[in-house]
Amino acid sequence: PDEEANTVAGLVIHEAQMIPTVGQVFLFHGFRFEVQARFANRITELKIRPL
Repeated sequence: PDEEANTVAGLVIHEAQMIPTVGQVFLFHGFRFEVQARFANRITELKIRPL
């Protein structure tokens, strides 16, 4: 992936080019990322599954 992100949540925000809402799903780098919880502008819980 990219060197812009230091965390998995940061990777999701970087790839999505937005701060996602709870329930949003993104597919990239061979994985499915689903935002499970968020506090303010931080993703606090993700569900990650391989495609």
